[in-house]
Amino acid sequence: NLSIARLGSVINNELSPYFAHHGGVDWAVWFGVIVCVGSLGATMLIVPIDKAVDAKIAKRHAALLLNDDAADDSDPTEEIRLSDAKHFRKAFWLLALSCLTVYGCVLPFNNEASAILQQRDYFPNNDCESSEWSDDAYCIAKNNDEDPDCEKDDYKNTAYCKKESDAESQAATVMSIPYIMSAVMSPFLGYGVDRWGHRATVSCLSAVLFLVVHLMLALSDVTPEVPLVGLGLAYSIYAAALWPSVPYVVKEHETGTAYGVITAVQNGGLALIPLMVSAIAATGDSSGINYKAVELFFAGLAFLGIFVGIALNMDDKKNGSVLNKVHLTDAADVDDIDDDPAADGDYVKMNA
Repeated sequence: NLSIARLGSVINNELSPYFAHHGGVDWAVWFGVIVCVGSLGATMLIVPIDKAVDAKIAKRHAALLLNDDAADDSDPTEEIRLSDAKHFRKAFWLLALSCLTVYGCVLPFNNEASAILQQRDYFPNNDCESSEWSDDAYCIAKNNDEDPDCEKDDYKNTAYCKKESDAESQAATVMSIPYIMSAVMSPFLGYGVDRWGHRATVSCLSAVLFLVVHLMLALSDVTPEVPLVGLGLAYSIYAAALWPSVPYVVKEHETGTAYGVITAVQNGGLALIPLMVSAIAATGDSSGINYKAVELFFAGLAFLGIFVGIALNMDDKKNGSVLNKVHLTDAADVDDIDDDPAADGDYVKMNA
């Protein structure tokens, strides 16, 4: 599932600049609309499948009640109840905070990555007031307070606009590295986490790697491929560890609510953090955004993620290392595990 999603991100990074350059921004937006319509159609197809599975679960539960007088007669169906959130343990809220801080330094980065990479690596001298562009028609028009557009025929073949277009293409290709890595590596990393555990440890180490990546982009002149490979590795292993961790820190009937809450926390951060990033980026001069300040902000989020990861590991150790232990089990033993909550009542073991 993660692999398919990451492939979609790769396609977006490559095709959106292409459509915007050759057909205008409207074409790129309509491409997004078409993709969203396809997503809506796929979701509508899932609804009857989900209802059929719920019916099978209910039927199976009824059969178990008939065959076992001591069986729990509670409804096995997971329902979204916001009231369940007040019963969530500390480990869940630490996971949610980790999701907020760590994803906050990777997904909003993608919004600014093109501008950051162009200014840092592919088009650093993009100031029309520079002597390099004094004879360029686009910059002459811009310096005369006109409103030139590189998508228009009058300017698209100028040296400045060609350089800008090449820089956008180079940045888009490099931006795809983390998503390509995630698409390829996610199934294997997911298997590795299931086989060897250490979910909380991996979450903390991912934040450390994110910190190194953003410091490299802010403070060094290393080629961008190097930190973006690190970003792809951290992004892949973090996602493989985070999302399967949720069922281990809540009761089984609270799983649906837990995923809803943690996704809401994530989306809340993804709504606010880009606003903060835009404000920081706007402190730059006429040559472009203040990319170093933006990268240091992302590094700060990763630093917070490290502290949250440490707290998560400490809490997990106190509760029997539920996140860090291995939860592999034969399918035949699932019923026995699901009916046997942890002795301290804090977690319900589930098949990974």
